[in-house]
Amino acid sequence: MTGDVGATGGRGEVLALEATALRVDYPGAPRVLDDLTFRVRRGVRMAILGANGSGKSTLLRSLSGSLTPATGEIAADGVLLRHRRKDLDLHRRRVQLVLQDPDDQLFSADVFTDVAFGPVNLGLSDDEVRWRVAECLASLGIADLVDRPVHHLSYGQRKRVALAGALAMGPSTLLLDEPTAGLDPSSSESLVRVLDGLTRSGVTIVMSTHDVDLAWRWADEVAVLIDARVMQGSPGDLLSDASLLRRTCLSRPWQAAMLQEAGVAWGADGERPRSVVEVLAALGVRGGV
Repeated sequence: MTGDVGATGGRGEVLALEATALRVDYPGAPRVLDDLTFRVRRGVRMAILGANGSGKSTLLRSLSGSLTPATGEIAADGVLLRHRRKDLDLHRRRVQLVLQDPDDQLFSADVFTDVAFGPVNLGLSDDEVRWRVAECLASLGIADLVDRPVHHLSYGQRKRVALAGALAMGPSTLLLDEPTAGLDPSSSESLVRVLDGLTRSGVTIVMSTHDVDLAWRWADEVAVLIDARVMQGSPGDLLSDASLLRRTCLSRPWQAAMLQEAGVAWGADGERPRSVVEVLAALGVRGGV
Protein backbone atom coordinates (compact mmCIF):
# COMPACT_ATOMS: atom_id res chain seq x y z
CA MET A 1 0.00 0.00 0.00
CA THR A 2 1.51 3.29 -1.05
CA GLY A 3 -1.48 5.63 -1.24
CA ASP A 4 -4.77 6.21 0.52
CA VAL A 5 -6.52 3.26 -1.09
CA GLY A 6 -5.77 -0.11 0.43
CA ALA A 7 -5.84 -3.48 -1.29
CA THR A 8 -9.10 -5.22 -1.99
CA GLY A 9 -10.36 -8.63 -1.02
CA GLY A 10 -10.57 -11.61 -3.30
CA ARG A 11 -13.86 -10.51 -4.86
CA GLY A 12 -12.87 -6.88 -5.35
CA GLU A 13 -14.32 -5.48 -2.12
CA VAL A 14 -12.35 -2.99 -0.03
CA LEU A 15 -11.07 -4.67 3.10
CA ALA A 16 -12.27 -3.55 6.53
CA LEU A 17 -8.68 -3.77 7.77
CA GLU A 18 -5.35 -4.55 6.22
CA ALA A 19 -1.91 -4.65 7.82
CA THR A 20 1.15 -5.15 5.65
CA ALA A 21 4.73 -5.98 6.69
CA LEU A 22 4.16 -5.03 10.35
CA ARG A 23 7.14 -5.22 12.68
CA VAL A 24 6.85 -4.50 16.41
CA ASP A 25 9.71 -4.78 18.91
CA TYR A 26 9.80 -4.26 22.66
CA PRO A 27 13.13 -3.43 24.34
CA GLY A 28 14.87 -6.48 25.74
CA ALA A 29 12.32 -8.93 24.32
CA PRO A 30 12.07 -11.09 21.19
CA ARG A 31 10.37 -9.47 18.21
CA VAL A 32 6.60 -9.62 18.74
CA LEU A 33 5.42 -9.13 15.14
CA ASP A 34 7.78 -9.67 12.24
CA ASP A 35 6.83 -8.79 8.66
CA LEU A 36 3.24 -9.70 9.51
CA THR A 37 0.45 -9.31 6.97
CA PHE A 38 -3.16 -9.50 8.13
CA ARG A 39 -6.42 -8.91 6.25
CA VAL A 40 -10.02 -8.70 7.44
CA ARG A 41 -12.94 -8.62 5.01
CA ARG A 42 -15.92 -6.42 5.76
CA GLY A 43 -18.66 -8.06 7.78
CA VAL A 44 -16.48 -10.98 8.90
CA ARG A 45 -16.34 -12.32 12.46
CA MET A 46 -12.61 -12.84 12.97
CA ALA A 47 -11.05 -14.59 15.98
CA ILE A 48 -7.34 -14.13 16.75
CA LEU A 49 -5.73 -16.93 18.74
CA GLY A 50 -2.27 -17.77 20.00
CA ALA A 51 -0.22 -18.60 23.05
CA ASN A 52 0.32 -16.08 25.83
CA GLY A 53 2.81 -13.50 24.60
CA SER A 54 2.23 -14.34 20.95
CA GLY A 55 1.26 -10.76 20.10
CA LYS A 56 -2.56 -10.78 20.02
CA SER A 57 -2.95 -7.58 22.03
CA THR A 58 -0.03 -5.97 20.21
CA LEU A 59 -1.69 -6.67 16.87
CA LEU A 60 -5.00 -5.19 18.03
CA ARG A 61 -3.29 -2.10 19.43
CA SER A 62 -1.43 -1.64 16.15
CA LEU A 63 -4.64 -1.97 14.13
CA SER A 64 -6.39 0.58 16.36
CA GLY A 65 -3.61 3.14 15.97
CA SER A 66 -2.76 3.20 19.67
CA LEU A 67 0.63 1.57 19.00
CA THR A 68 2.98 2.67 16.24
CA PRO A 69 4.80 -0.28 14.62
CA ALA A 70 8.48 0.00 13.79
CA THR A 71 7.68 -0.69 10.14
CA GLY A 72 4.64 -1.57 8.04
CA GLU A 73 1.34 -0.04 6.98
CA ILE A 74 -2.26 -0.28 8.17
CA ALA A 75 -5.41 0.69 6.28
CA ALA A 76 -9.05 0.78 7.38
CA ASP A 77 -11.77 0.77 4.72
CA GLY A 78 -9.04 1.43 2.18
CA VAL A 79 -7.66 4.53 3.93
CA LEU A 80 -4.02 4.38 4.96
CA LEU A 81 -3.34 5.13 8.63
CA ARG A 82 -0.84 7.88 9.34
CA HIS A 83 0.17 8.52 12.94
CA ARG A 84 -0.74 12.18 13.02
CA ARG A 85 -3.42 13.63 15.28
CA LYS A 86 -5.96 14.40 12.54
CA ASP A 87 -5.45 11.07 10.79
CA LEU A 88 -5.64 9.11 14.05
CA ASP A 89 -8.92 10.85 14.92
CA LEU A 90 -10.36 9.84 11.55
CA HIS A 91 -9.06 6.28 11.94
CA ARG A 92 -10.72 5.93 15.34
CA ARG A 93 -14.07 6.88 13.85
CA ARG A 94 -13.73 3.75 11.74
CA VAL A 95 -11.93 1.43 14.16
CA GLN A 96 -12.47 1.15 17.92
CA LEU A 97 -10.55 -1.03 20.39
CA VAL A 98 -12.17 -2.38 23.57
CA LEU A 99 -9.57 -3.47 26.11
CA GLN A 100 -9.68 -6.72 28.07
CA ASP A 101 -9.93 -4.97 31.44
CA PRO A 102 -12.78 -2.41 31.40
CA ASP A 103 -11.14 -0.53 34.28
CA ASP A 104 -8.36 0.44 31.86
CA GLN A 105 -10.98 2.16 29.69
CA LEU A 106 -13.60 3.61 32.04
CA PHE A 107 -12.67 6.84 33.75
CA SER A 108 -15.84 8.92 34.25
CA ALA A 109 -17.97 9.02 37.37
CA ASP A 110 -21.17 7.74 35.77
CA VAL A 111 -22.20 5.64 32.79
CA PHE A 112 -23.74 8.42 30.69
CA THR A 113 -20.64 10.63 30.93
CA ASP A 114 -18.33 7.76 30.08
CA VAL A 115 -20.25 6.60 27.00
CA ALA A 116 -20.79 10.20 25.89
CA PHE A 117 -17.08 11.08 26.04
CA GLY A 118 -16.26 10.05 22.47
CA PRO A 119 -19.30 11.63 20.78
CA VAL A 120 -18.78 14.87 22.74
CA ASN A 121 -15.20 15.02 21.48
CA LEU A 122 -16.45 14.52 17.94
CA GLY A 123 -18.23 17.86 18.36
CA LEU A 124 -21.72 16.38 18.05
CA SER A 125 -24.78 18.26 19.27
CA ASP A 126 -26.20 17.52 22.72
CA ASP A 127 -29.24 15.84 21.14
CA GLU A 128 -27.05 13.62 18.95
CA VAL A 129 -24.86 12.69 21.93
CA ARG A 130 -27.89 11.74 24.03
CA TRP A 131 -29.34 9.71 21.16
CA ARG A 132 -26.09 7.81 20.59
CA VAL A 133 -25.69 7.01 24.28
CA ALA A 134 -29.29 5.81 24.56
CA GLU A 135 -29.03 3.69 21.40
CA CYS A 136 -25.76 2.04 22.41
CA LEU A 137 -26.87 1.27 25.96
CA ALA A 138 -30.18 -0.14 24.70
CA SER A 139 -28.45 -2.32 22.09
CA LEU A 140 -26.33 -3.84 24.87
CA GLY A 141 -29.27 -4.33 27.24
CA ILE A 142 -28.01 -1.87 29.86
CA ALA A 143 -30.21 1.18 29.29
CA ASP A 144 -31.18 1.08 32.97
CA LEU A 145 -27.55 1.77 33.96
CA VAL A 146 -27.37 5.19 32.29
CA ASP A 147 -27.23 7.17 35.55
CA ARG A 148 -25.39 4.54 37.60
CA PRO A 149 -21.98 5.39 39.11
CA VAL A 150 -19.34 3.35 37.29
CA HIS A 151 -17.82 2.09 40.54
CA HIS A 152 -21.18 0.51 41.47
CA LEU A 153 -21.22 -1.73 38.41
CA SER A 154 -20.36 -5.42 38.28
CA TYR A 155 -17.42 -6.57 36.17
CA GLY A 156 -19.71 -7.77 33.40
CA GLN A 157 -21.64 -4.49 33.43
CA ARG A 158 -18.38 -2.53 33.19
CA LYS A 159 -17.41 -4.67 30.20
CA ARG A 160 -20.63 -3.68 28.45
CA VAL A 161 -20.25 -0.01 29.30
CA ALA A 162 -16.73 -0.03 27.82
CA LEU A 163 -18.17 -1.64 24.68
CA ALA A 164 -20.96 0.98 24.58
CA GLY A 165 -18.35 3.75 24.69
CA ALA A 166 -16.66 2.27 21.63
CA LEU A 167 -19.95 1.79 19.76
CA ALA A 168 -20.95 5.40 20.45
CA MET A 169 -18.17 6.45 18.08
CA GLY A 170 -20.04 4.75 15.23
CA PRO A 171 -17.16 2.52 14.06
CA SER A 172 -17.38 0.15 11.12
CA THR A 173 -14.89 -2.22 12.83
CA LEU A 174 -14.64 -3.28 16.47
CA LEU A 175 -11.47 -4.77 17.94
CA LEU A 176 -12.14 -6.73 21.13
CA ASP A 177 -9.32 -7.94 23.36
CA GLU A 178 -10.50 -11.07 25.22
CA PRO A 179 -14.10 -9.81 25.55
CA THR A 180 -15.37 -12.89 27.41
CA ALA A 181 -12.42 -13.14 29.83
CA GLY A 182 -13.57 -13.03 33.44
CA LEU A 183 -17.25 -13.52 32.59
CA ASP A 184 -19.37 -16.41 33.83
CA PRO A 185 -20.82 -18.71 31.12
CA SER A 186 -24.22 -17.00 31.09
CA SER A 187 -22.72 -13.51 30.75
CA SER A 188 -20.36 -14.75 28.07
CA GLU A 189 -23.21 -16.22 26.02
CA SER A 190 -25.19 -13.02 26.44
CA LEU A 191 -22.27 -10.96 25.17
CA VAL A 192 -21.84 -13.23 22.15
CA ARG A 193 -25.50 -12.69 21.25
CA VAL A 194 -24.89 -8.94 21.43
CA LEU A 195 -21.90 -9.31 19.11
CA ASP A 196 -23.99 -11.32 16.66
CA GLY A 197 -26.51 -8.48 16.60
CA LEU A 198 -23.73 -6.01 15.82
CA THR A 199 -22.54 -8.23 12.98
CA ARG A 200 -26.06 -8.28 11.52
CA SER A 201 -26.08 -4.49 11.65
CA GLY A 202 -22.94 -4.40 9.50
CA VAL A 203 -20.14 -4.08 12.06
CA THR A 204 -16.96 -6.07 11.39
CA ILE A 205 -15.68 -7.71 14.60
CA VAL A 206 -12.14 -8.85 15.33
CA MET A 207 -11.80 -10.66 18.65
CA SER A 208 -8.72 -12.01 20.40
CA THR A 209 -9.50 -15.03 22.56
CA HIS A 210 -8.06 -18.12 24.24
CA ASP A 211 -11.43 -19.85 23.96
CA VAL A 212 -11.00 -22.26 21.04
CA ASP A 213 -14.54 -23.63 21.46
CA LEU A 214 -15.95 -20.12 21.06
CA ALA A 215 -13.72 -19.42 18.06
CA TRP A 216 -14.91 -22.65 16.38
CA ARG A 217 -18.61 -21.89 16.70
CA TRP A 218 -18.57 -18.08 16.45
CA ALA A 219 -15.90 -17.05 13.97
CA ASP A 220 -16.15 -17.00 10.20
CA GLU A 221 -12.36 -16.86 9.98
CA VAL A 222 -9.49 -17.30 12.43
CA ALA A 223 -5.97 -15.92 12.60
CA VAL A 224 -3.38 -17.87 14.60
CA LEU A 225 -0.26 -16.00 15.73
CA ILE A 226 2.89 -18.08 15.78
CA ASP A 227 6.60 -17.15 15.65
CA ALA A 228 5.74 -13.44 15.20
CA ARG A 229 3.75 -14.21 12.03
CA VAL A 230 0.09 -15.04 11.40
CA MET A 231 -1.78 -17.87 9.70
CA GLN A 232 -5.31 -17.09 8.49
CA GLY A 233 -8.04 -19.45 7.37
CA SER A 234 -11.29 -21.12 8.33
CA PRO A 235 -11.81 -22.40 11.90
CA GLY A 236 -12.56 -25.82 10.49
CA ASP A 237 -9.14 -26.01 8.87
CA LEU A 238 -6.81 -24.32 11.36
CA LEU A 239 -8.44 -25.43 14.63
CA SER A 240 -8.38 -29.08 13.61
CA ASP A 241 -4.68 -28.99 12.65
CA ALA A 242 -3.05 -30.99 15.44
CA SER A 243 0.50 -29.87 14.57
CA LEU A 244 -0.44 -26.19 14.56
CA LEU A 245 -2.34 -26.50 17.83
CA ARG A 246 0.65 -28.13 19.54
CA ARG A 247 3.00 -25.39 18.33
CA THR A 248 0.68 -22.64 19.58
CA CYS A 249 -0.19 -24.30 22.92
CA LEU A 250 -3.88 -24.34 21.96
CA SER A 251 -6.23 -27.19 22.73
CA ARG A 252 -8.48 -28.78 20.15
CA PRO A 253 -12.07 -27.46 20.20
CA TRP A 254 -14.45 -30.07 21.61
CA GLN A 255 -16.41 -29.95 18.36
CA ALA A 256 -13.35 -30.88 16.30
CA ALA A 257 -12.34 -33.54 18.82
CA MET A 258 -15.72 -35.29 18.67
CA LEU A 259 -15.99 -35.12 14.89
CA GLN A 260 -12.42 -36.19 14.20
CA GLU A 261 -12.46 -39.05 16.68
CA ALA A 262 -15.71 -40.30 15.13
CA GLY A 263 -14.20 -39.99 11.67
CA VAL A 264 -16.71 -37.37 10.53
CA ALA A 265 -15.40 -34.99 7.89
CA TRP A 266 -16.79 -31.56 7.00
CA GLY A 267 -16.81 -29.57 3.79
CA ALA A 268 -13.70 -28.97 1.76
CA ASP A 269 -14.21 -25.22 2.18
CA GLY A 270 -13.77 -25.57 5.93
CA GLU A 271 -17.45 -25.11 6.84
CA ARG A 272 -18.23 -27.24 9.86
CA PRO A 273 -20.89 -28.16 12.41
CA ARG A 274 -20.69 -25.41 15.03
CA SER A 275 -23.25 -25.91 17.77
CA VAL A 276 -24.04 -28.89 19.99
CA VAL A 277 -27.13 -29.61 17.87
CA GLU A 278 -25.17 -29.48 14.61
CA VAL A 279 -22.37 -31.70 15.94
CA LEU A 280 -24.85 -34.28 17.25
CA ALA A 281 -26.72 -34.18 13.95
CA ALA A 282 -23.49 -34.83 12.06
CA LEU A 283 -22.66 -37.74 14.34
CA GLY A 284 -26.23 -39.04 14.11
CA VAL A 285 -26.32 -38.96 10.33
CA ARG A 286 -23.10 -40.93 10.15
CA GLY A 287 -24.41 -43.45 12.64
CA GLY A 288 -27.71 -43.84 10.82
CA VAL A 289 -29.78 -42.31 13.62
